Amino acid sequence: MTRMPSPSTMSAVRARDGRPLRLGTRRSALARAQAEMVAARLPRPVTVVPIAVGADADRRPLEAMAGARAFTGAIERRLLAGDIDLAVHALKDLPVAPVAGLRVAARLPRGPVGDLLLRRGAAAGAPLGLPAGARVGTGSPRRAALLSVRAPQARAVPIRGNVPARIERCLQGRVDAIVLAQAGIERLGAAVGPLLAQLRSVPLDPPGWLPAPGQAAIAVQARDDDPQLLEALAAIDDADTAVAVDLERALLQAAGGGCRASLGAYARPAGAGWQADVALLDGGGCWQARHAAGGARAVRDELHDWVGRVSPAGGVP
Repeated sequence: MTRMPSPSTMSAVRARDGRPLRLGTRRSALARAQAEMVAARLPRPVTVVPIAVGADADRRPLEAMAGARAFTGAIERRLLAGDIDLAVHALKDLPVAPVAGLRVAARLPRGPVGDLLLRRGAAAGAPLGLPAGARVGTGSPRRAALLSVRAPQARAVPIRGNVPARIERCLQGRVDAIVLAQAGIERLGAAVGPLLAQLRSVPLDPPGWLPAPGQAAIAVQARDDDPQLLEALAAIDDADTAVAVDLERALLQAAGGGCRASLGAYARPAGAGWQADVALLDGGGCWQARHAAGGARAVRDELHDWVGRVSPAGGVP
């Protein structure tokens, strides 16, 4: 649920320095689409500022990159310097460790949380329709671990790049299939429609296939020293999304944090309470899963303790 900004707050934000709000984001088509979703909810005018992020041009696997803020650090530095007023991130890319002086001030209503397997062909009767030895492109340790459980006859191979580039590599035969986020495909819409029409798709949904913590949520980051803007952003913060992703990210933190963790988590309202599922690779390389239901705090505490016991990181970030 979101709240509308008060007229006085909207006027104050709109009139700040007589200039548009500067909203920073990555340069990809998906990042810009997500930025426009935020802009549509903010007092006008807004200028989207695309920012070069080194990790976008780096084709090495995630684990080979130095630094936990590979996809967000350049934007956060511009925000701290005052070059932009806001930053928009895919929440799953935002590390759990906070940056001094910044905060996540709003989360938009969440999109579909599942993944999508896109493949060039199908093997009748095979798990996920993948033939033995099929090469499935993914840069995610979580997706690679889930693939080893759901389709052990296939193998994960590293792939990087934006969504259209990954689809093109699959169409070119460089991999037999790829796994992408459903929300990203939906947000790109017609921009990838003709490419998708050439592939077969298999939805990968919870609880059998858990998303990354925070997947499909869009985060808006702002400076702590901008109270008028923080008030306006609080008014567009979606309450259920905030509770869900905060719970999921607490579980990621218990596993050591970072996008390199082989951990999936999904929290959602259930009647008057909450329920959540979490799964991860334990120290012995086995995929383990746990479910909890009840109040949000009780669910978080139960699963946080479990993750801390099972995770190879032992709860140390």
